[in-house]
Amino acid sequence: MAGGREPADDRESEDSPESVSHLSVVLIDALHQASMRALAYAASLQQPVLALHVSAGDEDAERFREGWLLWGTTFRCGS
Repeated sequence: MAGGREPADDRESEDSPESVSHLSVVLIDALHQASMRALAYAASLQQPVLALHVSAGDEDAERFREGWLLWGTTFRCGS
């Protein structure tokens, strides 16, 4: 392995486009039409989606959780 290069046989194999999976992370500050559109777009890519909201406190978190359930989104709300 002169020069820090590995032999050609030990290189990583290339993945086919069908085997590559991505995680879409959608940051949500509040529930409104724009955030729902962002989630819809991410879901349209047919890859896993994570909606991420960070609350400043318990009250904000509960309000967001209630709003999430009200919007009737198809994404699960985790605590």
